[in-house]
Amino acid sequence: MTTLERLLAEGLPREMIMDAAGWTAVADDFPQEAGGGTTSGVRFTVDGVSVSLPDVRKRWGNAANAAEAVYELAAQVRVKEPSILTRSFPALAVGLVRGGPPARLPAEDGQLSAEDGWLVAVRLAEAVRIVLEDAATAGDRTAARILPLVHRTRFLLLWAPRRFPSVQFPVDPGAFGSLEAFLPRAEQARLDWALDLVNHEEHPQLLSWQAEKLDAELRRLAFVDTASADTAGANTAGAGRHELLSTPLPATAMPATALPAATGDPDPGFRTWLVREAFLPRFMLLPSWRVLRPTVGRRPLGVLLLMATVLLAPVVAVVFDTHPLGVLRGVAAVTGAAYLAMFLLAARRREMTNLWCLRLPAGAALGMAALISLDDAWAHTNTWIWPVIASAALLTVATGYLAFEAQGHGIPGGRILAGRVLAVVALGFAHAVGVASLVLAAVVPAVKPDLAQTLAGPGATPPAVLLTLAASVGLAAGVLLQMLWDDRPVTYPLTHLPWRGRAR
Repeated sequence: MTTLERLLAEGLPREMIMDAAGWTAVADDFPQEAGGGTTSGVRFTVDGVSVSLPDVRKRWGNAANAAEAVYELAAQVRVKEPSILTRSFPALAVGLVRGGPPARLPAEDGQLSAEDGWLVAVRLAEAVRIVLEDAATAGDRTAARILPLVHRTRFLLLWAPRRFPSVQFPVDPGAFGSLEAFLPRAEQARLDWALDLVNHEEHPQLLSWQAEKLDAELRRLAFVDTASADTAGANTAGAGRHELLSTPLPATAMPATALPAATGDPDPGFRTWLVREAFLPRFMLLPSWRVLRPTVGRRPLGVLLLMATVLLAPVVAVVFDTHPLGVLRGVAAVTGAAYLAMFLLAARRREMTNLWCLRLPAGAALGMAALISLDDAWAHTNTWIWPVIASAALLTVATGYLAFEAQGHGIPGGRILAGRVLAVVALGFAHAVGVASLVLAAVVPAVKPDLAQTLAGPGATPPAVLLTLAASVGLAAGVLLQMLWDDRPVTYPLTHLPWRGRAR
């Protein structure tokens, strides 16, 4: 597990951390400009220099007042000198949330507790984001470079109550006056950071991140805890590694009068979008299934069982070596049942189409069209050696191509790369076996009767070898013909109109 402080510090530039290292945040009361009395704020100090935010800790009465207060705070941040509040805010936020239980220090000491520091950091994140977005729009490159890190900090802060349920964060009404103001900001914070990650090549600060770091950040958008086990610190995430991050707050913190979406995912479409644009291009098939599980339920497991049966068909066919036509028809029947189930499930929920890498069977069909157009001699060989060698060569080429493609998408190397590529190869080979059986059992008798007679006649290639060879051709075609699919990876859903740019 990890502390919020450590989570916020991950991936920050060294110079930003050093820039913020000497600054301290001290709670203080400031006289109000009008009406007398005092207001609760924070004073940032270093080497005799101080930056004061008089209203950052005061109570914001309701959502309307909070929205106005955020823009007033942004106006204060915009004019403060030096620009530490914007230039190094992600590193300052680390210091603000540092600590464990509330500080038990004399009031005059002014040290912020972790919970009070979180409140200040959350409000500052909103203000700093507004300032930097305006500056970036005006052409400030420094602001544009820092903005993605601010988006990340904002997301981690606003979703910390769900990730660290044991900490009593002042969410309602403390942060923005009400849950009605807090929840939409949290949802928008997650989407902003997700867009930056999907388009990370546009941001210099993210280009230097290792592939493992990008993977971890993408998972944090969907799961409660993806950090490695680390018991240091008091504020630890108590949920499992694969528990979905569905709401910004724990279920016990959601009152009955909260938004209707509080009982489920605040944005049901976010999961589907994240899988399509982030997980699938990085060959993250298993996390994609886990993310979509609340949406698609358990129904796809039946289809997965049918596809596993098709995948093992060449092995099973060894037992029925003398019944080639029966084997082809049996595998074709199972494949037909699998594709029919896919269609019926997709008609009910379109998210189902994201689970099956349907570009692969489309390419396999083209490969089979090319194969059956050849001379029929490939289906009537005197030895099984050359078909097996050809199959091994085609599978090696397809796997190697997918490995290069996966590396191009920024997938971490080693076992992670091998595991993801092999998962795609297994699913693709199952598709290819199924398409081959359908073509050879149902299409060939209608379009090439001579080939059908060869397949059923004496001396035909054994069904196990035949299916393996045809499926290898189909898989290689499905992988190598990607130029037909608008430069999308083989794992990307089929027939999807992309919306380009930041809003895609």
